[in-house]
Amino acid sequence: MSFSRILVTGATGFLGGHVVHQALQDGYVVRIVTRPEKISAAQEQFGDKVEVFAVNNGQPADYTEALKDVGAVIHLAAALPFGNSREEILSSIIDGVRSIVSQALSARVFKVVIAGSYVTALTDYSLVFSDHKITEAVGFSTAYGPFSSGFKVAKGDFGRMSTNSAFYRGDLPDPPRRKLAAIQKIPHPVTVDIRDVAKAHILALSAPSTNNVGRKRILISGPNFSYKQAVEHLAKVRPELRGRLGDPSDVEEAPVPTIDQTRAIEVLGLTKYTGWETTVEDTADSLLAMERSWQA
Repeated sequence: MSFSRILVTGATGFLGGHVVHQALQDGYVVRIVTRPEKISAAQEQFGDKVEVFAVNNGQPADYTEALKDVGAVIHLAAALPFGNSREEILSSIIDGVRSIVSQALSARVFKVVIAGSYVTALTDYSLVFSDHKITEAVGFSTAYGPFSSGFKVAKGDFGRMSTNSAFYRGDLPDPPRRKLAAIQKIPHPVTVDIRDVAKAHILALSAPSTNNVGRKRILISGPNFSYKQAVEHLAKVRPELRGRLGDPSDVEEAPVPTIDQTRAIEVLGLTKYTGWETTVEDTADSLLAMERSWQA
C-alpha cells in the first residue's frame, strides 16, 4: 500500500468496528473520530490500538486535525433512523458526505471510500421478492453477523444493534413465538455477512483508480438466507435453542433477486463470501453473548 494511516468515521458502529479490526490486521495505522463525550467509550472499545480524535458537535463536523498525515478515508458515519424525520436523516447523511469529501480534498487526501445503503437507493419494492437480477448500482443487501470485539450494546438499544436487531427479534424472540408468519416481513431478503462488507471497504483502499475501471459504486451481496432457513439451521446446530425458536412450518417460500457481483470481483477482487450458515451461527452466538452481558 502507498499509505499507512487511514481515517475511519463511524468506527464505533456495527460495521465500523469490523472495518477497524480488519484494517489493523492488514497493517494500517487507524485513526478514528468521535464526539468529545464518546471518547472514553471509543477508547474502551479499541484500547490503544487506534488514534482517537475528537470532532466538534456542529454540522458539519470539522475534520481538519484528524485528516493530517492521513492517506485515505473510510466514511461510515450516518444518522440513525430514530427520533428524526426522513428529511433530517437524509440531509444529515448527504451533508456529512459532502463535507468530509470536501475536507479530504482540501487536505490532499484523494482516496475516499464511502459506505452506502439500499435504503437510500431502493425505489422499486416489487423487486424485493422477485427473481430479478440486480445489475445496476442500487444497494440491496441486509448485513448480519457477529458484533466486533469490544462492541457493547445496552439492553433494549435496538438502534445500536443495527440490522442485527431484526435477526434478534425475528429469529431469537423472547418470549418465543409459536409460529413464524406465513409471509415473512423481514427488512430485506438479500443478505451479506458484515465481515464481508468490512472486507470490501478495506479492499477498496487498494482498488484501481476510476480512470482505469470506471465509476466505483459497487454492490456487495453474499449467499442469501430466509428466517425460515435460519430457524431450521439453528434448531439443528444449536438444539438448546429449540424451545426459543419459532415453528417455521407455515412459512411460504418466496423468490428473491440475485445480485450481479461482477464489479466486486473485477474492481475489488472480492471473490469469496462467508457462507450463510456461518453467518447465522455467529450472529446467534453473538446476540446470546450480548444477552448474557445484560445479566452480568
